Amino acid sequence: MSRGAFSLIELVVVVVILGVIGAIAVPRMSGMASRAKVQGAAGAVQAAQSVIEEYRAIHGSPPASLGVSNFYGKSGLGTRMRLRARRISRLWLQVRM
Repeated sequence: MSRGAFSLIELVVVVVILGVIGAIAVPRMSGMASRAKVQGAAGAVQAAQSVIEEYRAIHGSPPASLGVSNFYGKSGLGTRMRLRARRISRLWLQVRM
């Protein structure tokens, strides 16, 4: 007796096993988006802290405000600072949504 195909019972068992795996995996993955947003916000805060510390190291005091524009005046570091600040702002907006 040669077996060329799967029986109906074997297919039902596979479908049930896949259903059980799906029932376990879906609830775990549903919270990943919110955890990713929280981790992104934490990364943005750390980036902001490093930018403020970099400013403090260069100027000797923390910035008077945390506006995006012109932290470094005319030096070449201004563009990099603005790009970091924009990235932090975008991440913050994503977390808030």
